[in-house]
Amino acid sequence: MKRKLTFFTSCFLALMLGFGGLFLMMFSPKQATVSEKERRMLSAFPDLSRQTVLSGEFQTGLDDFLSDNFIGRELAIDLTDELTDAASVLTEDERMALETLEMEQALEKEAELTASGARQTQQEQDAPPAQPEEPVTDEPEKEFGSDGQIDEVPFEGEPAVEGELSDDNDDSGQEAAGTYIKEKLTKTNAYMWFEDKEGRMEVRYTYPRDKIRTFAGTLKLIRKNLPEDGTVHFVVSPLASQGNELRNSTKYVGWGSSVETALNEELAETEGIYVYSAWELLEPYVKGKTRMFYVTDHHWTAEATYKVTAEMLKNQNLPVIPYEDYTYKAIISAATNKKGQHDTFNVLYPLYPSEGYMIGPNYSRKIEVMQYKNQGYHAFSNGGLKTWPWKQFKTGAGTGRNCLVIADSFGDALAPWLFAYYDEVNMVDFRGGAYDHMAAGGYIKDNIKRYKISDVYVVCSTANDTRKNNVIYWMRKYLGY
Repeated sequence: MKRKLTFFTSCFLALMLGFGGLFLMMFSPKQATVSEKERRMLSAFPDLSRQTVLSGEFQTGLDDFLSDNFIGRELAIDLTDELTDAASVLTEDERMALETLEMEQALEKEAELTASGARQTQQEQDAPPAQPEEPVTDEPEKEFGSDGQIDEVPFEGEPAVEGELSDDNDDSGQEAAGTYIKEKLTKTNAYMWFEDKEGRMEVRYTYPRDKIRTFAGTLKLIRKNLPEDGTVHFVVSPLASQGNELRNSTKYVGWGSSVETALNEELAETEGIYVYSAWELLEPYVKGKTRMFYVTDHHWTAEATYKVTAEMLKNQNLPVIPYEDYTYKAIISAATNKKGQHDTFNVLYPLYPSEGYMIGPNYSRKIEVMQYKNQGYHAFSNGGLKTWPWKQFKTGAGTGRNCLVIADSFGDALAPWLFAYYDEVNMVDFRGGAYDHMAAGGYIKDNIKRYKISDVYVVCSTANDTRKNNVIYWMRKYLGY
């Protein structure tokens, strides 16, 4: 009796499944449709033919169709997400903090890929004429000793840049991430923090002031090589995970950094150097409708870089072109995040006919200005080619001024806003291994004179800021000091 009951139950379930499948095949849309919740295309009903049946293609397609169109699918997705979140041992804030750490580690490895990838791309092109054995320079070249130490007196009494690269994650004597501070700035340290609902400042990064002092010396060196009316602009961007953490958090209501305050103190008597706080400039917008940070990528958005660049232009008494006056190509990201969300990369079209080049002292190779076919952040400033050894955009703006953007990949989305204000927008990467003074025809200070640079924009993320040897050590080395 028990076996008969099991048999009839199985037959009944099979019959119901069959009717369910038949119902779906008859009444479900046969064409591919869009799932707003999953942000993807649902499978269409497969072609029915002798060939597709014999090859098994029809059965595979039918399985996908039935799976994508079963009744109550979106309800099941919502329930699964809720159960997954409930079973997670991490809070949302802890998950976002972990994502920030993973993102920073990925960015730290990016410089190696920047250098090796750019060189490989260069080798695949026609080899340029042989480069000079000595860089073009007006001064004797400063050499680095075999022990890695700089063989010159530190600039204007500043502490020498570390020769033997220290561990960037050495937090000895510093406040650990996650602890609370009472003072935003002390005699020894500056901080980047998140502010909670109770007004407490939770430390994320600690910045020794001696490193900030060293970097201030580097900015002074850059200014020293510019014309009398030249300017230097510096900004650090949060990582996308940090921006999205603030946006989505129920714990944090704001963020801040005292690095900019400490840096301004070191630059108090130096004219023509401006330091900007992306934390202050972007905080009012982070939780707004327009995203300041991408969800599928670790960078800030074009809209965020516009707000920062606009402040830089105002400081120079330049008219700020309204965001709406530009034309954009809205590129939907190929990637999605864990929730199935896409990003929209609004990549501007330059206001004037522009051309891009990879250049050296004796060669010039034309490149695309933007990669409008790229479905990611690399669309900006042809970021897929990086900046090795020297990237230059001729804009046709007719302003009589040229600028240089010294940056990690966060500069790619900022540089296009400068096209309307300079005849040439030059770009170099300051990270270790990403610059070659022989291939570029000189150190950065040499090419500042070669290309008649008026203004310099130094842009980086928290993965490469004043805690890190990329700006403390390598930027000064590539500058030529």
